[in-house]
Amino acid sequence: MSQIKVDDIIQHDGQTWRVLSLGSVRDDGSVYAHLASTTQGVQQRNGFCPRQICDWINPAIEVAA
Repeated sequence: MSQIKVDDIIQHDGQTWRVLSLGSVRDDGSVYAHLASTTQGVQQRNGFCPRQICDWINPAIEVAA
């Protein structure tokens, strides 16, 4: 099982992301995760809306400090 938890900040594809939720786990240990960017998004009238993606995350990924 992955060491990644909800609300962790991780490095993925050269950017930092906050983990919003975790889904299923593959046989190789990769976890399907819903991520929100900590740096990219759109400023709207009601606040900042971060860019979001879903992707398979390697269990060996490092959690940012």
